[in-house]
Amino acid sequence: MSEFFDKYIEVKKRLAYTYKSYRLEKVLSVVIAKLVYKISPFNVKQLFKCCFARDFRLLAKAKSSILFTIEPFKRKDYYEIWNYVQQKFDNERIDSYDLKDTRVVFSFSIRNLLSSTIHILKRGKGLSLSDKLALIAEYCFIRNTIDMLEKQSLPAINKYVAFCGIHYLENLITQYFIKNQIPTYSLQHGVTYVFTKQIPFDAIAYENMTSDYHICWGQYTKDEMHRYGIPEHKLLIGGYPRFIAQKQLNNRQTYTGKVIVFLTRKAFEAANISLLNILKNLNTSYPDISFFIKLHPSLKNETYENIVKYGNGNKDRNHFEILPNHITVSELLESNSFDFAIAINTATYYESYIFQVPCLRFEDGSFDQSVGIADDLFTDLSTLTEHLNRLYESNSNEATFDKIDNRLAYAVGFNIDNYYQAIMDNKQPDMNNEQPDTSAVVA
Repeated sequence: MSEFFDKYIEVKKRLAYTYKSYRLEKVLSVVIAKLVYKISPFNVKQLFKCCFARDFRLLAKAKSSILFTIEPFKRKDYYEIWNYVQQKFDNERIDSYDLKDTRVVFSFSIRNLLSSTIHILKRGKGLSLSDKLALIAEYCFIRNTIDMLEKQSLPAINKYVAFCGIHYLENLITQYFIKNQIPTYSLQHGVTYVFTKQIPFDAIAYENMTSDYHICWGQYTKDEMHRYGIPEHKLLIGGYPRFIAQKQLNNRQTYTGKVIVFLTRKAFEAANISLLNILKNLNTSYPDISFFIKLHPSLKNETYENIVKYGNGNKDRNHFEILPNHITVSELLESNSFDFAIAINTATYYESYIFQVPCLRFEDGSFDQSVGIADDLFTDLSTLTEHLNRLYESNSNEATFDKIDNRLAYAVGFNIDNYYQAIMDNKQPDMNNEQPDTSAVVA
């Protein structure tokens, strides 16, 4: 998959274009990446974007010192993070806008259309006709939007905080405020680390960083992004961005037989299927375990309903259940319904430990593992069974959770609350910035 990322970098470089001091290839990095990774199929309706623009006059109404925005994502967990950070500030200090409330308005410019067409046809060598047409429309749309944005009055704010400053509309707004010398910040919505094996679409989280400052969850992401080449002073630490009840050790005396399984994104679907096949074969040793599958938003329910249809080989679906998409990870882990979790290439691995749910990680060699918390990796049915024997034969989770707080603090900023200080004063938290000794637990 690294060939896709290499192609994305090459195409993005060729399509580089500066318009009124805005770098359009950075605004459209997600669009370019989706075309290269073949994530977004062509739709004829896209072509009409060249006749429109995004109306950002809503932002000009901001009068408070800090402006927060979020793009119209369809993920409840993203809004949990966004709201958590804003609640660190007094209401009178902030203005908050969901960009779904901005309108798309008619704005046609023959100059923008011609310039976009010439640029894409000249620089788009190797792209399909449909990709070129889509990019012409996108470049024209962004130029139209910039023309409108440049005509409106500058909001009376001191700082701008994007939920995801690398992404499309918020990247454009970030560049707008940078141009007007207003400090810009971007939040983190997952565990970011540098990929070295197969490089997925997600790598743009560090490749396309545009904001003056990026607020990481923990020191781990700061170390990784700095290793990639981002200056250390631009990387701040905010902490794990969710409210967590007082952490207490969960010493189970009885078990429910329920296991929550967190699958990874579509790019690694083969690994998901390998994991589910292992779980299907587990029923011989553990016939009473039921698996509750939490799909990544990029996965299709129908596909996985068919995969787990005959979960235990006896045409009995009671052992596998696909969970509804609207239930968040936090809601699942807070329920105290599960004996343990299984995760594959996802930040929910860390969140499980935060909520005192032991978590095992599946490893098949097809992706980069992030920093580990405990001795919890398995690669096949045999190594999974070994872990389960330890989990179910012990009456206490004390050994599992002993001395993991510093590892969670390093990996995801657990027990760190520094968003107010990071945004107001660019301050780092008081903490040990050294990586904890995970030599025995890291893949």
